[in-house]
Amino acid sequence: AWWTRPETAQRRLLGPLHDRRLLALFAATFALTMAFGGIEVGYPGFGRAVGEDAWGPALIAICSIGSAIGGLVYGGLHLRAPLARQLPVAMAVMAVPFVAHLPVSSPWGLAPVAFLAGAMIAPAMTIVSLLVAEIAPPQYATEAFTWSATAIVTGLGAGMTVSGMLVESHGPNGAFAWASASALAASILAFALSRMRP
Repeated sequence: AWWTRPETAQRRLLGPLHDRRLLALFAATFALTMAFGGIEVGYPGFGRAVGEDAWGPALIAICSIGSAIGGLVYGGLHLRAPLARQLPVAMAVMAVPFVAHLPVSSPWGLAPVAFLAGAMIAPAMTIVSLLVAEIAPPQYATEAFTWSATAIVTGLGAGMTVSGMLVESHGPNGAFAWASASALAASILAFALSRMRP
């Protein structure tokens, strides 16, 4: 027959959450997407702070363009380093332009920084997805991707919530500082993942 039933593998109550590496990956993903939520709130806050609301969506668009181009470039590369080693590097590189948001006071000065921040978003998220597929046992593949999506959505929501409060109390730099700290935390968690053995 062209279809055969796969061998029944042992299943655990916690499913993919039993794997320490997946837990570390989900935690890094959560922290990373909190950073995304931070800048998505920070940009409109920045536009309001400089008296030009239109810069808010413009900066989000510039960051998105950077992400698209970064994804195309990463897709064309043929890196030999293991994905688990690529991830902390991608997240650490991303944290640099996130931190660079803090001293900038001009919209025109922030535009290239937003582009550079976005340039690593698609590569980092691509590596995350590939790592889920690589680490998750076949019997937990669907559950693992569901948990990954949960980490992404809740991370974005948490990042936006905290950043919204920080913008109200400390201006846009409050959101940018939160995004920077989240990106740095993500790179540390990803580094911890790279040190774990299968």
